[in-house]
Amino acid sequence: MKYLLLILSVSAFTATATTNTRLTEKLYAEESYPYNLLVERADSIKINYIEDLDKKEVSCSTTVLIDADTATTTTLVSSYNAFKIRPLVSCLGHADAKRLLGRTFAQ
Repeated sequence: MKYLLLILSVSAFTATATTNTRLTEKLYAEESYPYNLLVERADSIKINYIEDLDKKEVSCSTTVLIDADTATTTTLVSSYNAFKIRPLVSCLGHADAKRLLGRTFAQ
């Protein structure tokens, strides 16, 4: 099974308005359809997110590179816990994942 390197950029906001920015690279393998096939067929998938520590929420979008074409999804809001467990599912809706997967077969 092919794994995907997701580049996660984070801006964490605290109650004191102190901002910490970091770049994290992690390896994820998503096991459910259509995410598993999208991970295998896309050239890269990047999850861009901002954590709101006060609300325990994450606002995120996904950028997918398929051949030379880049697609960025709309921003979704997810709970912090759901995001930590399954970041791709939390930031990329099922319908968008299927649409992007379809584009990998059209190439």
